Amino acid sequence: MIPQLHVAELKRKLDAGEPVYLVDVRNYDEHAYCRLPDSLLVPLPELVGRVDEVDPPAGALVVVY
Repeated sequence: MIPQLHVAELKRKLDAGEPVYLVDVRNYDEHAYCRLPDSLLVPLPELVGRVDEVDPPAGALVVVY
């Protein structure tokens, strides 16, 4: 099972400046409407072909939403 992170915990980590790498797998319209700062947009249907773009820094928590 993939671990899940509650939104309040994610906010705490972001506010604390912890290394977090955000990958937004929603579609383009959803991302344009509302997005988290510094997130990488790779819509889920494109993920397999664009996986090389996902390049988190060492030690960062990767959050896919």
